[in-house]
Amino acid sequence: MRFLGSIAAGLASAASRLPANQNVKWALSAALWNHFKRGPFTDILDIMKDTGFVGIRMTQFPQILTTYDMTIQQMEKEFSKRDLHVVTISFNGPAHDPAQQAKVLGDAKKAMEFLKVFGAKHLVVFSPARQKPGADVEAAFKTMCQTFNRIGEVAGEMGFQAGLHNHLDQMVEKPDEIHKCMAMTDPKLWRFSRIRPTCC
Repeated sequence: MRFLGSIAAGLASAASRLPANQNVKWALSAALWNHFKRGPFTDILDIMKDTGFVGIRMTQFPQILTTYDMTIQQMEKEFSKRDLHVVTISFNGPAHDPAQQAKVLGDAKKAMEFLKVFGAKHLVVFSPARQKPGADVEAAFKTMCQTFNRIGEVAGEMGFQAGLHNHLDQMVEKPDEIHKCMAMTDPKLWRFSRIRPTCC
């Protein structure tokens, strides 16, 4: 329990410095807990409740369910018990690979079906890892953007919004890559979802 005490103290300190703006909802990334000795998922929720962070961005979905040995129904019950929320999922996949586009779309749909249980309406999508030297980067980038549009279509059909989150060492990392991606996608289908996570 020592690690829980230390992380709770740190989060409580952060929560005490949050702006007094009732229109702002503060959320954490589930990846934060990858840096500590693993405990029950309910410990994460208790710390969130105690420190004023009302939402969580789920990472490593769907593996996170196996990691904490929980079903979606059990997880939803524990969130509801504490009046906490799943805000989104950090979703990624080989969007640059034409042969895997169908799988990426299927996985995105499953992620949004999960989020729907919790009342969430946004899917945050990370781009694939940067291509190795010798790869056809332009072709990969074009396919990625086409896949992003398709994800956006599926999202719209499900009542969701989907958008890009740029990240270090990924195909969309730098400002020029962000602009290029947004120019190559349909703004009616695809958005920019810049989030400020506590951890990658």
